[in-house]
Amino acid sequence: MFRNFGSFSAILKQRHFTASSVNAGVRQFSSAAATQTQQQATKSRPEGFPWRLVAAVCVIRFPTVSPEKIELEKRYEEMRTQETTERSVLSEYELEQRRRAKEQREYEERVAGEEEIDFESERRRAEQQSRHEEADELHELEEQELKSFEPAGCETECDVQNDRRSSNRRLRDTLYLLVKKQRSENAWQMPQGGHDGTESMRQTAERELREECGSHLVVKFTSNLPCNFFAYKFPAEQKSWDETIGAKVFFFKAYYESGQVEINREELEDFAWVTKDEMRDYVSSDYYSNVVKFLSS
Repeated sequence: MFRNFGSFSAILKQRHFTASSVNAGVRQFSSAAATQTQQQATKSRPEGFPWRLVAAVCVIRFPTVSPEKIELEKRYEEMRTQETTERSVLSEYELEQRRRAKEQREYEERVAGEEEIDFESERRRAEQQSRHEEADELHELEEQELKSFEPAGCETECDVQNDRRSSNRRLRDTLYLLVKKQRSENAWQMPQGGHDGTESMRQTAERELREECGSHLVVKFTSNLPCNFFAYKFPAEQKSWDETIGAKVFFFKAYYESGQVEINREELEDFAWVTKDEMRDYVSSDYYSNVVKFLSS
């Protein structure tokens, strides 16, 4: 637009603008904008430090056996069983019973009518009667065995020993995996770790679970999106060496499929499979009040 910088400077002088005044105005505007931005940031971060991003994994082991039926469910099951039995087709044994009863009535009628019955017919009838008695005895034994059958109990050896490191416990309940950090306070939590800035939060969750609990634990993540969010601040002494004021934890759900937990002893001290109610004895009240929102019954 302008042929040279001299003509541009001349126009600035005519309009009472100079390069120094323009720069001063820009600096003043930038300083004001920066101050306003800093004030806004200070409202959400009082100490002016950033938050640390953390991905956590809620590993869920679903019940492996059906829950015990309540009284209403038991009565309904009995009613449906009776209805199904009444409407069902006769079994081979029941059809055989009816045929034998018919033959017996015909035989008794012939005997009552003094009809002559040859020796060979009597012999065959005696053999059939012997086979029928054996079949009846076998059927009766099967019925007694069925009535005396009791399903195996749901209490395992791990329940007896109260071994909470095993997922083979509390088979009727949903269990959750907790790990214990190497610290004195708030040591128990779900497997979690910091985001390194180059991966997605889902990838962070997968990596941290593998690093803390080993590669033999097989789980299935349910989504690329977190199911819940939890933020907490670090103690004051930690802020002196760490430029973060706290952590923002994003929880991802993963279903347990197989394998055993092999914790990283350099980071963790222990682990446990616990129910929702048992979790109260491990984690802090603030932590529990946040995670209980997405825990199953």
